[in-house]
Amino acid sequence: MTRAGQQYAAAAPLSDQATAADGRIGGLLPDVTLRGRTGDRNSRELRPAVVMLVQNACDCLRRLRRVATEAHGSKSRVYVVGISGREQVDKLASFVGYGVVPLVDEHRALDRNYQPGADAMLLLVRRDGVVVEAANGVAPDIDLASRLPALLKVP
Repeated sequence: MTRAGQQYAAAAPLSDQATAADGRIGGLLPDVTLRGRTGDRNSRELRPAVVMLVQNACDCLRRLRRVATEAHGSKSRVYVVGISGREQVDKLASFVGYGVVPLVDEHRALDRNYQPGADAMLLLVRRDGVVVEAANGVAPDIDLASRLPALLKVP
């Protein structure tokens, strides 16, 4: 699948050998519906992916741009997921570009499971749907280059 000339890796079948419960590192993303611009998406479709969970008060444009820049070319799609309303995530995605996909978690399921801090969190999701990392707080100079190749591997 491509978007703006970017090639994305195909999703692998969902893992049946996750090492942790759903909603935890080592487990699958919780099975929830996320609202998108063009319709609903199941959270388990977000693979391989870099998912940035953003809180309402997050001033994250610069950090999301850094994440998207780091992920560009990695074959992993970037999603920005807000917890209320479309406006914030739509603006962030449109300002950043790079094919960032805005979604809203109206039921706050990802928020409850991963408990991001006051601003933003990154979830790194492998091709088989397993969350391999959850990083609370996103530094403006985050370096994802060494972590992104792991998202394309399936044990």
